[in-house]
Amino acid sequence: RHIVITGGEPCLNKDLPDIVNELIGMGYHITVETNGTIYHENMPWAFMSISPKLTSSYPYEMEEKLIHTRNNTFIKNVGKWVRSNDYQLKFVYNQKNDVFEILELEKLLGFEREKTYLMPQGISHEQLKDKQKQLFQICMSYGFNYTPRLHIDIFGNKRGI
Repeated sequence: RHIVITGGEPCLNKDLPDIVNELIGMGYHITVETNGTIYHENMPWAFMSISPKLTSSYPYEMEEKLIHTRNNTFIKNVGKWVRSNDYQLKFVYNQKNDVFEILELEKLLGFEREKTYLMPQGISHEQLKDKQKQLFQICMSYGFNYTPRLHIDIFGNKRGI
């Protein structure tokens, strides 16, 4: 009775509101996993699982990082999702400065910390272990939720899991 719509970016599909509302009308609980860059009206009953990219998600020299930093184009639409739908926010924690960026976004968007999850960046057990304790302490200090990268803990960095 619970359907999660994910993969790539589901909000690119212009028919998403029709699909979601049809499924909700059939009695399903719908979660849409999105990066938050595209907003659709007419989906107020969908639960939004929003994973905006932080600046540290981009390699330093990438043009996408410059665009992200200059425009912050996702902020407006993430704010709309936070105001119109039940939601959770998920951020990938890579470095200490990420916390300050998340706190700035919290001021701008007004999201709730208890609906915010931080997970460590890493593709190996060793990388995750290096960040887990530090991130757990950050979550405890600031009131965020900690979430592990369970699929990597169990299966390693494999596709198709």
